[in-house]
Amino acid sequence: MTQAIVMATATGMGENSTAASDYLYVSAVVEGINGGELFTAAPAGLGASIAAPFNTTLTGLTDGQEITVGVATRTGTADWAASTANQAAISATVMYLR
Repeated sequence: MTQAIVMATATGMGENSTAASDYLYVSAVVEGINGGELFTAAPAGLGASIAAPFNTTLTGLTDGQEITVGVATRTGTADWAASTANQAAISATVMYLR
């Protein structure tokens, strides 16, 4: 198979530990290609979550080649403290083509 259609959805959630409103940004990444960020408001002291879909077609693949998918997250203005509420996940489906 030399091509693949990758459908990925990244999810991220976090707790804004600061005293000011901020934003949580999340994007799906496929083979190092960032699918574009989506963001949501995160009020001070509260949590926020968002999902970001990304569909792409990869070409020039070789037999047995692995496809790497991941999640990129960031905040808008300040670093948030570590918390068990800060999580990210990725779900992906791949259709291989000749």
